[in-house]
Parts: sequence; structure tokens; C-alpha cells
Amino acid sequence: MAAIALAIRLYEVDHGRRPRELSQLVPDYLPTVPLDPFADDGSTIRYKPEKIGEILFSVGSDGKENNGVRVRREGGGYDWEHSDLPFYLDGRPKKDDATKQVPSGKAGDNDEDVENDNGKDNEKQSPKS
Repeated sequence: MAAIALAIRLYEVDHGRRPRELSQLVPDYLPTVPLDPFADDGSTIRYKPEKIGEILFSVGSDGKENNGVRVRREGGGYDWEHSDLPFYLDGRPKKDDATKQVPSGKAGDNDEDVENDNGKDNEKQSPKS
């Protein structure tokens, strides 16, 4: 993801805008568009230049494309087993970034990511003393 993000930035410096699709980076910035390691069909990493907070993403461990959406668990954190794996080109997603919420208890990882008051994901926060 970092290599693709760097290639996009170099393209932007040279052309004054980001590419509309990753194939525009080949061969000047990347030898090929990298394959998505989670995609069973041999497809490449996905790119959504029109999405709020442009993203690159992998389909994630379930192998299903969710259009770059992370699945949020009802109790907090993300269900990474059913989420795409986004890489935000402009840093963190904006507050209105699309997420789907699933009920507590649905299969997923046990990480304790939560969203703090300013919309950033952090490890579980300890109570303020």
C-alpha cells in the first residue's frame, strides 16, 4: 500500500492531480498494479479516488469487496474479518466515512479499537483519572 501511495503522490506532483485509476501509474511509477493478497480471483488492490478521503483497499480476509467499507461492531471497534482493509491517502478517514455496523457478538477479531471524540481510532482508552 505504501508503494502505491508513494506512486500516486509522485504522479500527482508530475501531473498536478491524482490518477483516476491505478493503471495510469504503470510503467512510469510502478512496474504493475500490485495484486490483492486476499483476493481469491487474482485481482489487484482497489482504488477509490472519488470516495471521501481517497482510499486504496484490499478486500480483507473474507475475500469479499465491500467498496472499501470497514464493518463496525455494535460494542465498538471493527470486525476486521468482514471489513475491507482501507489505506487512506489523506490520513485518517473523515468523520462521515462509510462504515457498516454489525451487532455485538458477530464473529470478528478481539481487538479493542474504539473511536475517540475526535473521530480517530485508538487502542482501548483507559478512563481519565
